[in-house]
Amino acid sequence: MAKHILVMDDEPYMLASIKEVLEKEGYRVSGFGTGQKTIDALKSRKFDLVILDVMMPDISGWDVFNHIRQTNSKQKVIFVSVLAISPERKKELETYGPAEYITKPFDREILVNRVKMILTDKKKM
Repeated sequence: MAKHILVMDDEPYMLASIKEVLEKEGYRVSGFGTGQKTIDALKSRKFDLVILDVMMPDISGWDVFNHIRQTNSKQKVIFVSVLAISPERKKELETYGPAEYITKPFDREILVNRVKMILTDKKKM
C-alpha cells in the first residue's frame, strides 16, 4: 500500500506542485490550505509523513508541529519555508525529531530525496 502524505501549504500552486510530484512517485497525497484543516485531518486519519509550510495565515506550521508533538510524538515531519531555519529552531527540530527542513524554492529532486530518506529512516534524526 502506498505511503500517505499530508501536505499543508496556503499557496494553491505550491500545494498542487508538491502533490503532483509526490503522486508521480507513487505516494497518496492529501493537501490542505489551512492549519485548522490540517489539524482536523490529523485527528481523523493517520499519515506516514506530514509536510508543513511554516508561514500560514491561520495557524503556523510551527503551531501545527507543536500539536503533532502533543498527539503523536513519532510523526515524521518535513517543514518547507522561504525563510532559512534559525539555529534555535534547528536545535528544536533535532530535539523533537523526526523532522526535516527544506527551504523554498526547492527542486523536485530535493523534495523527492528528502521524502524517501525520512520515510525509509535512512537519516539519523
